[in-house]
Amino acid sequence: MTGAAVGFATANARKERHLKVLALQRRRVGDILMTTPALRALRARFPQARVTYVCEPLFSPILRGNGDVETLMAFDPGSTLRRHVRLGAALRARRFDLALDFEGSAWSGALAAASGATRRIGLRSSALPPAYTDRVASREASSGYAAVEKLLLLEPLGIDVRAVNPRPVLSTTERARDWARRTLETGGIGSGELLLTLAPGSRAPHLSWPLASFARLLDLLAASHDVAVVLFPWSGDKSLGAEIARLTSVPLFQLDTTPSLRQMAALLDRADLHLGNESAATHMASALGTATLTLYAPGLRRRWSLTGDPLQVGLEPATSPGTGSGSSAREGDLPIARITPEAANAALLALEAYLPRLRAARRTPSSTIAGQLPAARLQPVETRRAGGRAPVAGEARRELRPGVAGEGAPGLPLGGG
Repeated sequence: MTGAAVGFATANARKERHLKVLALQRRRVGDILMTTPALRALRARFPQARVTYVCEPLFSPILRGNGDVETLMAFDPGSTLRRHVRLGAALRARRFDLALDFEGSAWSGALAAASGATRRIGLRSSALPPAYTDRVASREASSGYAAVEKLLLLEPLGIDVRAVNPRPVLSTTERARDWARRTLETGGIGSGELLLTLAPGSRAPHLSWPLASFARLLDLLAASHDVAVVLFPWSGDKSLGAEIARLTSVPLFQLDTTPSLRQMAALLDRADLHLGNESAATHMASALGTATLTLYAPGLRRRWSLTGDPLQVGLEPATSPGTGSGSSAREGDLPIARITPEAANAALLALEAYLPRLRAARRTPSSTIAGQLPAARLQPVETRRAGGRAPVAGEARRELRPGVAGEGAPGLPLGGG
């Protein structure tokens, strides 16, 4: 390979060993997770590289514990221009050899330029082209999967991105796992019970499957399987949970507070299945290796679902001319509403081939009456404990109270990608 092809490979060995790298992706859980394969590949090529990652404080827990990142620096979106200038000066003082702008916005481009890094790599579609020494093709030249697009930034360094596993990674902490275990235990959900986490929120109406469809899907699944369903709140708003509880006969267990990102990750790691729209929860579940069924608006499955992974099941409606897709359309008129609960249930049941616990949760026909849950499952959680109170007629939703003090950043809107 030539020096131009391999970039830093022609530098002296000492500089290559101690390469100082700036990574930029300020926000969104999904986008930050999609940078982790590139960070892993960079570490494999430059084992002693020192990576500094800039993101907003709300999202920093996603990268804590990631061995490919040495330092996290905060970009505060509410700061004054003077403080942003100070951040740029602080970056320049670190004398970076390389800046990777995974975000491609005007802000991230300005930070890349302000860093004064010897080499600054961004996408051709980036909002501030003069900020970079190298620009690479964007998603049109990639597979469409977001992690592959971000991997393209490594090509000017001589890294064969086609040989890199594009699976995002996310770790959990022992403290958060203990919180999840205690929290589930307060709701009577043990480690032997099949657990489904449900996140029906999203950052925009056109990305949201109708609540009635989620409720119908839960009824279909519960007609054949014993399953405990934990509902994540949307921005602390329990109205979604109350509405789904009204529409379904399946008991729902709702957290009474919005979990932190670390707590959220621990619950998703404990889950056997995750069901939801394209959102932060879905991206986290996929990165943790939890089986997911995701309902996508048209054109998004290719962007966010890893092709070839049997545990990442995505459903997307076929596009049809003249169908509105904007956020102003009514819920029932949105393209995503064309995905039927029956199709979603069939996709869930197909996961039995890969999930022994899902197969084990299937009930025999004799344990179900008229396609409904057995009576014990219709009772509130407390009735399964000694001395528990009697169920209230029509009650289907319970709240889970945190088992221990939380950790990590405060929770973010759980539908945010």
